[in-house]
Amino acid sequence: MWMYILVKNYNGRLIFILNDQIQFDKLLIELKGLLKKSFFKHKDYFPKAFFDFKSRILSEDQLIAFFQCLIDTKCILFGGFVKEEEKIEKQLNLIDASIHGGEILYINEDTLITGHVNPGAIIYLNAKLYVLKGVYGTIEGMSENASVSSKEFKNATLRFFGKTLHSFTSFTMCVLYYKDNEIVCDKEECVNV
Repeated sequence: MWMYILVKNYNGRLIFILNDQIQFDKLLIELKGLLKKSFFKHKDYFPKAFFDFKSRILSEDQLIAFFQCLIDTKCILFGGFVKEEEKIEKQLNLIDASIHGGEILYINEDTLITGHVNPGAIIYLNAKLYVLKGVYGTIEGMSENASVSSKEFKNATLRFFGKTLHSFTSFTMCVLYYKDNEIVCDKEECVNV
């Protein structure tokens, strides 16, 4: 036997991963042989199976032959094909400066600020914000996905959906975000005066 098919069990569902470098006819012969094995045959039980053909695109004739193989063996329920998800690389915007008092920024994409957010600066936030040197100004979260991370917060104002932390101070790395109708601080130690 060739062994061009890998079978995985995931939460009671079978996933057949078929080598896309092998001739389709050989794969069908191996698949039919596998499905005739006793471990796939159970009385009154038909496991749901999904099939991953990798980069292979089946022609209409190949698709008909594939389904005919499943019909002939009568031991599994066809659950579908596994689609390889496209990986979307997220970009991190860079602001290589400090944000000064009087400046107002609208941030809609994950962003790194290499400087400070100084007193009097206001940032309206719809994404993740990372501030390297410290937050001393105002951050207003406009989305449930918004969060701000920094190694230092000093007398900062943080607002999320009507909840406000005034004069928030912390000298350890932390992340602040909105959850369950509260502003949550994940870090070692918070000081809120």
